Amino acid sequence: MTEEAFKGYADSRDPTKIPMSFLTYPSKNVLITKGKVITRGGITNDGVDPTGTDKVHSAFVWKDALGGRRHIRCTGTKVQVKHDGKWLTIFSSLTTDTPRVFFATWVDSNGAIFKKRLVMCDGGTSLYVWNGAIATVASYSSQNVTLDTTKTMLQEGFDVGTSTNETVILYSLDGDGEVTGQVEYAHDDDCANNIMHLTTTPSPVPVAGDIVISKPVEFADAISADFFIDVVYSYQNHLICANYNSVSMHWSHVVTYSLSTGFDFTMPVLASRTAVTPILMTLDGNFTAMISRKNVLWISDADDWYKVTKTVEVNAYGLWVDVEKFETGDGKGALPMAVAKHKGDIIYLAQDRTLQRVVTLEISGQDQIKLMSDEVEDLFRRVDLDDVRMEYFTRAIYIVCPNDNTLIMLDMVEGHFQPPQTLPLSCLTFFDGDLYGHSNAVDETFYMFNGLSDLETQIEGVIAMPLYHGQNQYKYKKHEKIGISCRITGDTQVAVEQFFEEDYAKGKQNFTIDGATVKTFAISDDMSWATNPYATRSWAGADDVVISPLKRAMAFKKYNAIDYFDHSIKMTITGDNSNFQLLGVYTDEQVSTALIGKDLFISN
Repeated sequence: MTEEAFKGYADSRDPTKIPMSFLTYPSKNVLITKGKVITRGGITNDGVDPTGTDKVHSAFVWKDALGGRRHIRCTGTKVQVKHDGKWLTIFSSLTTDTPRVFFATWVDSNGAIFKKRLVMCDGGTSLYVWNGAIATVASYSSQNVTLDTTKTMLQEGFDVGTSTNETVILYSLDGDGEVTGQVEYAHDDDCANNIMHLTTTPSPVPVAGDIVISKPVEFADAISADFFIDVVYSYQNHLICANYNSVSMHWSHVVTYSLSTGFDFTMPVLASRTAVTPILMTLDGNFTAMISRKNVLWISDADDWYKVTKTVEVNAYGLWVDVEKFETGDGKGALPMAVAKHKGDIIYLAQDRTLQRVVTLEISGQDQIKLMSDEVEDLFRRVDLDDVRMEYFTRAIYIVCPNDNTLIMLDMVEGHFQPPQTLPLSCLTFFDGDLYGHSNAVDETFYMFNGLSDLETQIEGVIAMPLYHGQNQYKYKKHEKIGISCRITGDTQVAVEQFFEEDYAKGKQNFTIDGATVKTFAISDDMSWATNPYATRSWAGADDVVISPLKRAMAFKKYNAIDYFDHSIKMTITGDNSNFQLLGVYTDEQVSTALIGKDLFISN
């Protein structure tokens, strides 16, 4: 038996029917790419050590902020933005027990400068709105803070404070650039230049290099005192607010917004409705998810999907939207906001714990849902899908199960699932070319697949191959030699176990490949063979982070043959800073001379 072209992971078939090119349960913490199996990279701190015990329950990358891209996370009751290598708290009054914050962007055309505003909800009745303004202090004099910019405050994103004072936060920095304190002030400036006038004298006095950030504004009871906003979403510049325990969905006015009163969600009488006025929509069942696709808003309840299209003319119901119900069957609606998009197609986790894809037939224009998780349905039944998160980045769908410390990855390039990854994640973000994970235990953010350990904790990888019965399924087989083709570092140990028969009825054989003692071979300076498509670097050994380089090895083991019908191999990879690549497995399989046991024959 020889296997050297690995494809993916499957664990929902009968183990005797899984092809040898696939890994199966209990594989974990390894990745299959370009025909080989590699240990996944670890996680490394993003440069900011944790300071508290509140997990990072939400994160977002604001790509169209006026002042540039903003990396945002929420931990406990705090909203923080990453600026100049520091996580700065810009708001600290979120709902105490919020499990998740949702984000939406909205275009404000009410001023001299059009700007996007970031809108947040936390499961309470409030909406929080941030303009994204961040600037550096150049100098200070007599309650006037001069900002280090050639733009006006308005161009930097700050709001006019003449009628409604804007609250800003001044961050004091020491000589090393570390934050030593933060104090809130109000400004009453018209934002016509780069000089901000504060309404009170600041203490401590701002100095050059300090940071000033506008504070998000809270609009309490944004819709009503008894409508709790679990999700906020933006579609055609309507803000749409929904609650998981309600069939009602509230759409805001497209244009109306005030710095003092917020958004307008009051639906006018029929005669006063226009294409921009608020809308009240009701579903057949309680809301679970929504996402836009090809200019159509898809909304889900527990059993069905609804296709909502903004129109240019009013319909018979006095609305400027058309609604078409896409009936999919019981339990085929989405789990709460467990949705993502891949090249325009919606991919979602359904109520029946399956992964589905919405596709449109090009010729007929009909929508269909297609099952994607057939190979790994057992995996989805083993994990806790409460508060599950879904994202699509670069080449894979990432499914985060924070309650189980499990990450499930569907490689959309090679078209197969990866074995589950054991990681302390709550959510993921992709910012400036790097994939970030956010901790489900403390207020820490880290680079994904960018190290050789999980924050200095060993990573245990498992490569488990399916049951193999060869070309002669109904004859006893045997082998006395097994070979492992691999690349390995000196810090890595691979415990190889061979199991004979499905329930290990004939026992097992064990041996260990030790990277420190096994015979290895020199490799070329070309490191392209070690490229990890999910990481930001090659793990061949050229980088100084790697303790010891990957080296080519061929390891063989001889032993007394055991007769078997079925045979499987399991490898457990351990070690400080371990790194291993499985290139192929070989056994000198031969038909055994042993006869089929009489106890296997049915007696007359």
